[in-house]
Amino acid sequence: ESDWRAHGSEGAALWNGSQSAHADRITQRGGFMCETERMEAKIENQLEGIAGSLEEFLNALETGSTPQGECHDNVNSLAMVFGAIESASRGERVEIAELLG
Repeated sequence: ESDWRAHGSEGAALWNGSQSAHADRITQRGGFMCETERMEAKIENQLEGIAGSLEEFLNALETGSTPQGECHDNVNSLAMVFGAIESASRGERVEIAELLG
């Protein structure tokens, strides 16, 4: 639950974490400031907290979809952290594959 802002070559997307989301698409470039067009996004009412997590879990069981926060990709993030620690202690580059193997 936070304010998010993502910038790209075509503009920026903003989300307040719950009810409001929009994108500012660049329509004309020039100098320091660019002209933009605001594009509103519809946010569906979603359950929050544990109720939202349980709803998503049950939906994944029923449909076979992958829920947010699914853990299998986290192994790569964890390997990156351990790789950075190992690299610092050795004083050299460490291949992530070495840590996953």
